[in-house]
Amino acid sequence: NATENSVNQEEAIVDNLNSVTPNADAKRIAILYFDNGSDSCIAEYNYIHNNAGNGILISGSATTPASDYNIIRYNILKNNGLLINQASIAIYQENGPQPTGNIIQNNTIVLKKIGSNIPIGIRLLSRSTINTRIKNNIILGDSTIIYKLDSTNHTGLYIQGNCYWDRTNFNYNIVWGNTTYTDLYTWQNATGQEKNGVTSVLLKFNPLLKNPRTYKDTINNPYTI
Repeated sequence: NATENSVNQEEAIVDNLNSVTPNADAKRIAILYFDNGSDSCIAEYNYIHNNAGNGILISGSATTPASDYNIIRYNILKNNGLLINQASIAIYQENGPQPTGNIIQNNTIVLKKIGSNIPIGIRLLSRSTINTRIKNNIILGDSTIIYKLDSTNHTGLYIQGNCYWDRTNFNYNIVWGNTTYTDLYTWQNATGQEKNGVTSVLLKFNPLLKNPRTYKDTINNPYTI
């Protein structure tokens, strides 16, 4: 039910975001987003690629309800966050209600470092969230950032069964509040993530994608990634 004016506004935002000088507040903007009290929505089967800012964003503000119980699944996100160190998938909330019960699962995320820009796989910009679930995703990137949490004050955060690959095999960067980890197992032991009880469920394997690292390719054809 979007009006023509609202559609034009969204197109203008996307055009700005993908310009040479994107909007400085791009952390609040994405190609696909659930905003200001969007609850129980599903983003699935999308191919989102080659964007300056976030690929998919769940967001709210200090004066609006949080966006809760949304599911982001079965998407392919390639080469997003190209100009401004943003993420393929992000949850953002300024202040006010905590985003609750959002699930990020079974997505394929490909990250490419270009120049000084360091893209992020999944980012929690919120000061806190409740029962965020991140599971069964593939995250591939060389010397990029897998996860970035601007705060570690998250209740019930659950990260399990994800597959990680960096062909250099040593730059698995995770920014966890004020601490940066470069080793998956050090991060796992320090935070308790990627464990089922005392059993590790972390997967560190090459997912054998066909052609993941090229910058311009696979337009309208994610099967060739």
